[in-house]
Amino acid sequence: MTEATRAQPLVRDLIVSLFGLYGRGEEPLPIAQIIALVGTAGPDEQSVRSSVSRMKSRGLLEAATPGRYRLAGRRAAAFEAGDTRIFGEHGYDAVAPWSLAVFSVPESQRARRVLLKKTLSEMGFGVVAASVYLAPSGIGNEARERLIRLELDGYVEWFELHAPDIERLRTQAGQWWPLDALAEDYRTFLDEFGPVRERWESAAGTDEDAFADHLRLVTSWRELPYRDPGLPVDALPRDWPGADARALFLELRGVLAGPAARFAGHADLERRD
Repeated sequence: MTEATRAQPLVRDLIVSLFGLYGRGEEPLPIAQIIALVGTAGPDEQSVRSSVSRMKSRGLLEAATPGRYRLAGRRAAAFEAGDTRIFGEHGYDAVAPWSLAVFSVPESQRARRVLLKKTLSEMGFGVVAASVYLAPSGIGNEARERLIRLELDGYVEWFELHAPDIERLRTQAGQWWPLDALAEDYRTFLDEFGPVRERWESAAGTDEDAFADHLRLVTSWRELPYRDPGLPVDALPRDWPGADARALFLELRGVLAGPAARFAGHADLERRD
């Protein structure tokens, strides 16, 4: 994949990344600035306005004053909770207990069951059996907090387990988690942003270039660490691309974050433990 032919991220996803990086302070972002900043990555004014309007109607954004927007309700806290997962290391802890989630949702509340399963999968849980989801160390507490925010925690019983035997994990991991699809997405990320790294290594761009590349970088990356359960290396396929993709993300972020924040005129609000 070349930079010219790469798939463009959704406008909504770019806006979410913008607020996650620069829109968590007390000052709301003016719509004109949102349009200008997101526009560096390609979307036009009307598509940004339309996306902001839809995000407001869905409770993702709120208008602090006419024409100025901020994250709605507890969204800022949710973003901060995810910073370590997105920007930090997500290593496997061999001594920490695993989490088993067993849930039951009435048939009359099918939409909530769908949301519960989707949320657990997006947090890195594997499907062991119907309504039985499993995750390695460190994911369980984070998942509980998200389910509480979504008011889904009452449907779930939680158990702590010893880690599965490595041989069983090696043979079952591909059935419990969609590792092939995740590996393909990691390779797509490498194909897309490897040339970006080469471009910045060969010649420094402007602050605006850095902002556009950084916004696309974070947007393309931020869901991958959640979908990755962080399994031990011995349980992964030999050609697993996750470590290379994370290294590329952290390297490029180190190059781009400073000039990107300078162009945005806002501090990068990443939080790290």
